[in-house]
Amino acid sequence: MRQVTVKLRSGWLAALLVSVVLAQPVSADSALDAFLRELQTSEAIHFSYHETRHMALLQQSWKTQGEMYIAPQQMIVDQRQPSHTLTLITAQRLDHLDLDADRRFSREFDAQDAPGGISALIALFSPTGNREALQQRFDMTFEQDAEHRRLLLQPRVAQRDVRRISIAVAADHQTSHMTIDYWDGDSSEWNLTTTARGDPVVRSMDELMSQIRRHADN
Repeated sequence: MRQVTVKLRSGWLAALLVSVVLAQPVSADSALDAFLRELQTSEAIHFSYHETRHMALLQQSWKTQGEMYIAPQQMIVDQRQPSHTLTLITAQRLDHLDLDADRRFSREFDAQDAPGGISALIALFSPTGNREALQQRFDMTFEQDAEHRRLLLQPRVAQRDVRRISIAVAADHQTSHMTIDYWDGDSSEWNLTTTARGDPVVRSMDELMSQIRRHADN
């Protein structure tokens, strides 16, 4: 069960990095508002990712890699290494499928009872999501320079899982980095690279969702 929990932790958090385009705002406040608006993607995007997980109880880090797909109100994490898993996340539900072990996990929720990090995902990608929605749950620190924009999210109320989320988006629009710290001492580092946008990504997502639903019906 611990293995499944770790994987679920990672999937929704990576969604915080998608669909970011560098803006040239005139103030820190307007820069943050622009950054949050850009996270509300209007098209499907495909990323390749590499993740390094640092476990408090293990001396060696755990590395994963795969593909990530994001569209308005839903995302899919297709982990390929070291094992093959699929995770589908929407604002109401999470479905996780371990293809190698033939195991499934599903959970339904809403914005009020969603796990800590998923609440950030809901606030960021809701059609009406905005700065105020995030600030109800998180303290935010934003900064930018010539190479990156950075956002730090810290839950206002102590949560069982996430302690801090740090996001850095490169000015080239193609690469992003995120560090997630957990209260149990674990942490994850994500590196994502944009590979495709638009209709081809939608078709890939449809195929993956069909695969997830087939396993859910069995």
